[in-house]
Amino acid sequence: MMAMHQNFADWYRSAALTSPEGLLKNRWAGVQDIAKQIKPSTATLLLSFAKLFTLPNVTESAVPVGFRDAFRAHDDNFASRDNLQEIRVLAGAIIRLVIEQSQSLSPLAALALTCGSFGPREAATLEREHLETAQRFLVQHSRTSHKSVTPTPVKVPSFTKEKLGGAFPANIFTVHQTPNLQEPLLNALTEIASGLSAGLKQVQEAIEQLTHTANVREEEVAILWWIQSHYSRDLQKSFSDVSYSAGTILFPMELADLTMFVPGSESTIAVLVHALHLAGAPSSSESITIASAVNATPREWREKTCAEHKTNSTGLLTPILLAIHKSLETEGRDEWLPVYRKVSDIPIDKPFPLIHLSLQLFRERMLLKAIAEAAQ
Repeated sequence: MMAMHQNFADWYRSAALTSPEGLLKNRWAGVQDIAKQIKPSTATLLLSFAKLFTLPNVTESAVPVGFRDAFRAHDDNFASRDNLQEIRVLAGAIIRLVIEQSQSLSPLAALALTCGSFGPREAATLEREHLETAQRFLVQHSRTSHKSVTPTPVKVPSFTKEKLGGAFPANIFTVHQTPNLQEPLLNALTEIASGLSAGLKQVQEAIEQLTHTANVREEEVAILWWIQSHYSRDLQKSFSDVSYSAGTILFPMELADLTMFVPGSESTIAVLVHALHLAGAPSSSESITIASAVNATPREWREKTCAEHKTNSTGLLTPILLAIHKSLETEGRDEWLPVYRKVSDIPIDKPFPLIHLSLQLFRERMLLKAIAEAAQ
């Protein structure tokens, strides 16, 4: 069993809870048990844990089936109800553990936590250290996923006449020596097969490295052409003809379409800031409400977007995408606002810096991409 995280007790204190005396190791064992159960086929469990940890006013219905059983296996007295605050602490611990394991589902866990902590939720988070860890991981993972590796030189095995002659002495081919031919022949063939296998493996690795480098360059060139051309792919308009209000929503969606590697490039923020500036934004710190930004986009574009990007599994973890979906449930420009308020705690009329909204929406798209990759 992995040693208990050194800050585990502090996570309880941050949530204004007293850590269970003598049972912290048992709780950590439960955290590990659940983390081990999370596979690509059950990756949506991470979304459930992120909702438990980041969303305010969660209810019993948010607790995944069997969650408490994992902790009851290490403590018969683990409460079966009325312990939601501890459940939230444990959900956060599971996400933190998955992130720190730097495994295939770590980007999904980090994105779910980051997206779910948008806006006022960030200030109310139970443990800010989890969010900071997730953000650092995403930066580092972005660098790693975009790193180009020079292929390792392929060593081609050489089997000369002299080398094979050494394996088969001349006298072994006489009539009386024929029974002794099997062993050296098998040894020689085994060496040949081993050398060819090693060479082919190196070739495969080199091809994979070259393919990765080509994909990185393809992503970079696509984004570069997009920002250099100043042209919206979806609206077929110059950035200058797209209001920065609409661009706050439109640009991160188009940039996400061009992004091949989760969680995106390190230059994402700079690219979005530049795109907004080209669309007429006075500065990236200029503020806008979610309602105004969504309403500034054409309804036809929103309909196409919602058809392509469902939020069934993410829900409140993707509040900007959710707002785009809700904007289509009514006909009037502002009639959808009460609909959104009923389902989300994120204030629809509160101004947010343009870049905060754009970056949040980009991360929401990356979360959907990470979910899709896990499903594959």
